[in-house]
Amino acid sequence: MSSANDGWEEIEGGTMRMPEGYVGNLTADHQDKLRLLWDSFFKVCDKATGTKMENTGEVEDWGQDDGAVKKRLNAKSAVKNSGIEQDDSAKDVAQKRAEEANMDKLLKTYGPEALRNTFWSLCKQDHPDTTMLRFLRARKWDVDRATAMMASTLRWRLDTGVDKMSENGDLVNGKEIPKYIDQQATGKVYAKGCNVYDQPVCYVHFKKHLIWGQPSPSMKKFIITQMESWRLLFVPPNDKMVILFDCTGFGPSNLDMPNFLYVLQCLQSYFPECLAVLYLHNAPWILKQAWGLVKGLLDPVVRSKVVFTNTTEDLKENIPEDRLLEFVGGDVDMKFTWVGPEEGENDLQKNKAERDARWAHHRKLSDEFEKVTRRWVDSKGKEGDEQRKILAKRLRLSQFDFEPYWRGKTVHHRNGDLPPGNPGIVRWEYILKDGDKVRQIVGQRQCKKTLVRELQEIEAGASVEWAEKHTVEMIKGGSWGRWDTCDDLPPRPTGFKDGQLVFDGAAPAAAATETANVAAPAASENQATSDKTSGTTLVPSDNRTSVNANDETSTQPLPSKQSRDTGTKKSTTDYRKTTKDPATPPKKRSLFGTIKSKIAV
Repeated sequence: MSSANDGWEEIEGGTMRMPEGYVGNLTADHQDKLRLLWDSFFKVCDKATGTKMENTGEVEDWGQDDGAVKKRLNAKSAVKNSGIEQDDSAKDVAQKRAEEANMDKLLKTYGPEALRNTFWSLCKQDHPDTTMLRFLRARKWDVDRATAMMASTLRWRLDTGVDKMSENGDLVNGKEIPKYIDQQATGKVYAKGCNVYDQPVCYVHFKKHLIWGQPSPSMKKFIITQMESWRLLFVPPNDKMVILFDCTGFGPSNLDMPNFLYVLQCLQSYFPECLAVLYLHNAPWILKQAWGLVKGLLDPVVRSKVVFTNTTEDLKENIPEDRLLEFVGGDVDMKFTWVGPEEGENDLQKNKAERDARWAHHRKLSDEFEKVTRRWVDSKGKEGDEQRKILAKRLRLSQFDFEPYWRGKTVHHRNGDLPPGNPGIVRWEYILKDGDKVRQIVGQRQCKKTLVRELQEIEAGASVEWAEKHTVEMIKGGSWGRWDTCDDLPPRPTGFKDGQLVFDGAAPAAAATETANVAAPAASENQATSDKTSGTTLVPSDNRTSVNANDETSTQPLPSKQSRDTGTKKSTTDYRKTTKDPATPPKKRSLFGTIKSKIAV
């Protein structure tokens, strides 16, 4: 724990374990499956024969909103009208058929460029392999099933116009979608803090949701935009969220089963592997009874992540009391304050020339990543590995630079959770019942400032591994700098010799935050390290270290319209992640023959 000069304390370091099946901890079988899925993706894109480039949501059936619909909002009706098999085996077969049909429609409706644009928009700031691995884990490492699921997700994103809603942000969505702002302004839904694995914790207050309080189409669109905005709170290697439904005061008028199931449908079908756990806290018997009726509609893996809890003890192993809100027995004394959108907050979107140029640059990088990945696939991983790592960093940085010209602001931009001066940082602040104020900075190893510096070092001749280790050393040593700005970058190196950076009197690269021309070192292909074959990898949890122990101004708070009203304290938690069931690919890959016939070349 370190103290800042503004009265806030910052949470210190720790380690956590990355389970198998994630970027940085892949077995040989995992890597084989990853290469096969990339190859399938290329074939899917090459086989697309449609002509449509994009959609803004007109295709999606958002449902009707009339009295008849309202009368059907009960568990038995939800099951009866779902058309979903209750038996898990039958449900799995139906799911295969549906995903195959969706892929067929995707290929006939949209063109190759639409598929690629949508895939790279789906990736956002994630490592591209992270996106692929989500589908592989969700389909138990069956490449054919993962291909179909990915295609189904791309089609859904195109049909629903997901990216258009993200582009609109709260300002435009609030004008175009009835009752949209009410879902947040009432304090019904919000994210605050993270658990022991740095996964954001998202709260939903059931009693504030009335089944007749908003049109059903509005609720579905709101659910989608929340999923997208919560993804901004993920910091690699963590790629999941915790959702806590507060069921205190729940009654029949709150039992909106279709929309509750839509949340789970989105998580299992269109945002795979994004849910860590969903808590139903303090649920009354009526909700437990309803859950017993509808749980058979869900995939067994997603179903297993829905957990009923009643006490603070049930939660605090995952969410420490010093990060848990007071209404569920935690120490954080917070009353939700809504920071609404303002005219002009998205004015950068009006600069169409700059926006188009930044997206063109991003797609140029993604095309290069695809080109190198094809070589990596064809060589069975022997070529292109180091270049892919470098390009993944450049893509993340490019997305950061593109975001303000494309994405409409969310509440997390307006309240300071996402500092504009250093994209990739997530700032959580907690005010505790005893008056302590704790600031948690997540994402130092993956933020814009770190990426700029690492890419400069790689351009000078360092390997990816060396640059990443240097980041860890800087954070631990207190020389990393301020968390809220990129203006304090160290001097730009001019070379790399004998394991050390070389500087020829270069001035500090304070404003050098654009790295469009950073290229891989010529000899980088031989610098790739051997892959892990089993076990788990210890990953430093950088966000619990002092941002800069030597700089008294390093923790100045960002300007915010929201009063500081949340908190967490010195935590004694052992920040290590374990997994009871690490992702393991099947010994024999299941063949989804019809998929192969559609994408065969």
